[in-house]
Amino acid sequence: MSKQKVDYLDKYEEIKQIGQGTQGSAILILNKKTKKQYIAKQISLNGITERDSKQAFQELKLLKLMKHPNIVKFIESYLEKERIIIIMEYCELGDLQKLIKEKDQNKQTFNENQIWHWFIDLAQALKFIHQKRVLHRDIKSSNIFITKNNRVKIGDFGISKQLSSTFEHANSLVGTPYYLSPEICQNKPYTYKSDIWALGCIIFELCALKPPFQSNSLMSLISIIVNEQPAKISYAYSQSLQNFIKSMLKKVPEQRPSANDILKNQIIQNTMEQFLFQNNKQYQQKKQTKQSNVNSNEQTKPQIQTQLTDTLLSETIRSQEYNSDQEDQQFNNEFDFNQQTQVSMFIEGYLQFFIFIFQYFFFQKQYQRQCQYFIYYYYLQYYYFIHKKRK
Repeated sequence: MSKQKVDYLDKYEEIKQIGQGTQGSAILILNKKTKKQYIAKQISLNGITERDSKQAFQELKLLKLMKHPNIVKFIESYLEKERIIIIMEYCELGDLQKLIKEKDQNKQTFNENQIWHWFIDLAQALKFIHQKRVLHRDIKSSNIFITKNNRVKIGDFGISKQLSSTFEHANSLVGTPYYLSPEICQNKPYTYKSDIWALGCIIFELCALKPPFQSNSLMSLISIIVNEQPAKISYAYSQSLQNFIKSMLKKVPEQRPSANDILKNQIIQNTMEQFLFQNNKQYQQKKQTKQSNVNSNEQTKPQIQTQLTDTLLSETIRSQEYNSDQEDQQFNNEFDFNQQTQVSMFIEGYLQFFIFIFQYFFFQKQYQRQCQYFIYYYYLQYYYFIHKKRK
């Protein structure tokens, strides 16, 4: 047993196997110290070809570069004689393929708002991946994982290819048949637009609960992908969503949008603003609930302070409580919900302030200076409103 293997077993406890492939397995593990769960992807090096060995090391190299909220997080790795062990983030709700099957079996459909959420998440992940000059090349529902917060993350970079330049083409026939793009089926050079095609297939699948192209044989499937159009999805979904799917499933790669084009689209921008507004409302509700809990515990504070008077912890807690009381009083003084006009002005400025912060992080660089000016303007508006209210 190598030192790496001892370290792995000392640090983690294996709970159960949750996946098995031709080259290895995926095991749910528990960090003994933090009690946090992870996935250990164990890739066997026994009897594999030199090409497969390079592929395993390639995945490890790529995972270290892929740091994004919508990409499964790489934690650490262990190298042994017989295998590579890659520790990754655990997504509690499993993969998207499993969820789609459950919906289909229960005769249910996905809410359109949920599909838009996931669509934006995946577009943001692909934009990041492509900016790193990486083709994923195996985007499919079973490689999309769902967290307990209902966010989606792209995983499994086993057959990804890092390109030496933005416009370099790849030629190898890889990927899952249902998600193969026409250019791959025809053995033509392909770029990032093949990942966009696969994204279109996934969004179609979320709407129809089945892939856009299906057949019982590979040759027939390839012919259908190259020559035929996908079936129409339910009219229950908006025309905007259907148009996005059509644009991503264009037969000609150059006619498909890039991930950046998708995120810059005004419909996507408006949708993200709506999501921000909804999230802000939820945040305010949670804040009010927390405030109520703090008020209900006010009577216990003097007792807690007395018990911890002679300790450093007591000083810290008293300081925090004093600051909390000041913040509570300031909150009550600043936000008088009986004055409807002032509240409306504040909410408008507050919302737009966060919208421009969001745009600052996701827009292209040439817009960042303009966003900075807007952020500064709305901060001054917010600052003026607060101080005017105090007077």
